[in-house]
Amino acid sequence: MSDAPFFTASAKPPGRPRRGPLLVFLALVCAGALLGLALRGERAPESEEGSGAAGDAPSAPSSDPAGQPADLATEAPEEDPGAIRIESEPPGASLYVNGRLVGATPLTLSKLPHGRYGLRLEKDGRAPLATQLLSDGRTRVERLELPALKTGTLAVDIRPRGAEVLLNGELVGHSPLKLATVPVGQYELVIRKTNFETFATRVELLAGEQQAYEGFELKDKILAMMENQIRIEPQRVAHYIDLGHYHFVNNRMDASVDAFVKAQEVAEQPLEFLPEIEAEERALEMRLRNEDRARLPKEIQKHKHWQGANTAEFAEKLAQAEEIYSRLNIGSWTWVEMAANNLVQNRNYPAAEQLYVAHLEKDPNGAHALDCCAALLEVRLQQNKLSTAGDAFDRLFPLARNRPEILVDVGRMIVSFQNRVRFSDREELLEMAGKAFRRAYEAGRQGPLQAEAAFMLANVLVAQKHPVEALAYYKLAVEQAPDAKEKEERQYRLAEALRQAQRFEEAKAHFEELTKSESVTIREKARAGLILVRMARQE
Repeated sequence: MSDAPFFTASAKPPGRPRRGPLLVFLALVCAGALLGLALRGERAPESEEGSGAAGDAPSAPSSDPAGQPADLATEAPEEDPGAIRIESEPPGASLYVNGRLVGATPLTLSKLPHGRYGLRLEKDGRAPLATQLLSDGRTRVERLELPALKTGTLAVDIRPRGAEVLLNGELVGHSPLKLATVPVGQYELVIRKTNFETFATRVELLAGEQQAYEGFELKDKILAMMENQIRIEPQRVAHYIDLGHYHFVNNRMDASVDAFVKAQEVAEQPLEFLPEIEAEERALEMRLRNEDRARLPKEIQKHKHWQGANTAEFAEKLAQAEEIYSRLNIGSWTWVEMAANNLVQNRNYPAAEQLYVAHLEKDPNGAHALDCCAALLEVRLQQNKLSTAGDAFDRLFPLARNRPEILVDVGRMIVSFQNRVRFSDREELLEMAGKAFRRAYEAGRQGPLQAEAAFMLANVLVAQKHPVEALAYYKLAVEQAPDAKEKEERQYRLAEALRQAQRFEEAKAHFEELTKSESVTIREKARAGLILVRMARQE
């Protein structure tokens, strides 16, 4: 058996007779086949471990003159000429012969025709190696070492954290990031994150050197939009609230506190309008301002108790900022009221009390002194400090003596605490409430407000065991009741006062009338009142 030469077609067996025109036909066929091979180019050498370049269809092995297949990719015996074994350090390198992939090292190239071949070895983490291979009929082993790559270091530490880092379009990690073995060369570096402007630049890494991108921040597109809204509408408190929330959820607590404090500052400033602004638009802006003022303390409290966030840091920084700001703005009632409301909602009554006292000291006869005294009275009652609450009432009363609506509200607020103070202190509380209602009744014009003051005063008198004195006020309250439901409630209280004053016939008449009420509650209470009247008569 004789070997078929590498890169050539099989030899024609000798001794075959010529057959005239048939030979001419076969010669033309062979010439066409050889021409096709020439147009397709050289075939890659076959190897022991690989079967040619990726994507080539496998071809049938050539035959020797006796018709037996020639083995081009078997482990060549030592005496077989032309077999060359390629080994690499490290192993597993991709091997290219004349530009075509033939397999991975180590592998044997069998039956190479004499000549010179171009070899290239590639492996991740190593520099590629290109060399020449001479096939001269000798069987041998070629050992090749791929040189280590020259690398540099790339460091990215910018804000915000978690930004994507891409080199030549390939994601290599998220900031903060340090890549210590980047092959030297030029790269397109891209740092990007959703809602932020992308940073892109060309980077040239040199061997053993570090390129660092740190100490700067990607421009926040949402933040820029919010700041632009504030520039356009600087009087809108809602913009500062939204900005404070955005900083908060991004863990920028200092900036968040600054925004919320600024919201408080803007909320207390009067709205300014251009002369051409129409009345309807002015009314809308005032409504929005009032809504924002009501929303602001709720938002601050919500962020102080935000689940899953560093609320302790936010609350501490906010308290420090408000303390500094309070010293500068203690004379502003709008600010004092808002800050104190925040403290009251957090049940920090002593701190709220200090704000009210400091404001009154700063501006004792200001336009909001009455409001401040009322708030001081309430916060002291919250602490069950009845003696100092009396001081606040004494300061309030002369300011409100001609403001019946304020006196009614103050009286109602005082009465609401009667079940929260010690029993021994209840009489003092009722005295304050009665004084407020009596003055409101005397200062009020005849109408619903005076009738309400009379009804509340009568209730206090009954609680003080003075039912007879209460009767005249109840009768006035019934006559001027604003609706049927309120009239029945007041009439029931009148009937009870009559029963306690032992004027049973009058009490009975009112109770019997109330048993015909459409209200189930009133009917039941009236029937109970009749029973008490009958029992008192039997005694």
